[in-house]
Amino acid sequence: MKIHADYEGGNIKVIKTEGDTIFLENELRTNVIDWFYFSFCVEGAQGKTLTFDFSGARRLGYWGPAISYDYKKWWWQDEPGKSTFSSFTYTFGPDEDKVYFSQGIQYMPERFDALAEEIGLKKEPFSLSEKKRQMYSFTLGTGKYEVILTSRHHACEATGTYIIEGAMRELAENDKAFLEECKIFAVPFIDHDGVVDGDQGKGRSLDGVEVHDHNRDYTEDAHYDANRKIMEHMKANKEYIKGCLDCHSPWISGGVNDTAFIVQRSDIEERNTKFHKCFVEESKGLPLSCREEDVFPPNTEWNKDGGPKFTTIAVKLVPDVLFSFTLETCYYGFEGNKVTQESLILLGRAFGRSIARVVRDSTK
Repeated sequence: MKIHADYEGGNIKVIKTEGDTIFLENELRTNVIDWFYFSFCVEGAQGKTLTFDFSGARRLGYWGPAISYDYKKWWWQDEPGKSTFSSFTYTFGPDEDKVYFSQGIQYMPERFDALAEEIGLKKEPFSLSEKKRQMYSFTLGTGKYEVILTSRHHACEATGTYIIEGAMRELAENDKAFLEECKIFAVPFIDHDGVVDGDQGKGRSLDGVEVHDHNRDYTEDAHYDANRKIMEHMKANKEYIKGCLDCHSPWISGGVNDTAFIVQRSDIEERNTKFHKCFVEESKGLPLSCREEDVFPPNTEWNKDGGPKFTTIAVKLVPDVLFSFTLETCYYGFEGNKVTQESLILLGRAFGRSIARVVRDSTK
């Protein structure tokens, strides 16, 4: 039997084994705060019942781990009594020679590349990562106006990339007229190295002391090339940019973190509220939705205006932007409003329809 993280997005460390219990830790790597992302593969465990234990550390949500046989299709274990917030027990079937387990549903660059081919996105070199990997932007449409979509400023936050895919699919399939007016410019993997290497990304530090991850780097002397390129793009196209939307995942679970909510700003609160109203209407009745109450107020707790974040620099560089906010999409949700690959795409489609409605209203 082999337990490993030798693949894109892998993250695990085996501490010890006691009988049928394997004690694990996720790797924080360059993080200076604790975070919860893990992803590992078990090979050759057919017929065994094993318990995977994180020694009391909160690493799981309400339905145990996300599971996959091929690292593409994901589902929740979702068996009562089989998991806690820090451990889970799994019985491997006789044919289950390779099983992937993850804290949440994964989304890797290969999937977005396949989307680009399927719906005809324009894929262009955009930036180089810290490790000199080529990063890409993806454009849908030919209109003179533009909406910028980003995700994975924090590498582990995969739900946001599903939202972008859903928005792209909706507009490509159902609103070609809009795309003649307004293009969608997406950079879905800002922390590209972190996504591929399986880092947390959230709480990353450059000096081992202060947090300086990709969403704390929108400054005049930005460290990351991707952040510099985003700001250059905003400056060059500010006359035509209508919206700047940054897609994230929140804390692991509990309270507002079990919803899809917008992180509001006080400087353009009224403009963002118009978008939120559309999004609520477009997602109503879906298996995962954004509701009227799913807003985190400005200047409350951790949500402070200012700081070197994507939405802050967007408002600064594109002062006439119609909307600029972070959408936080939960890892798990709750019964009746549950995260799956399918429900994330449907919510993303509603996001795409909302973009089209708000931009159209502004150009009438």
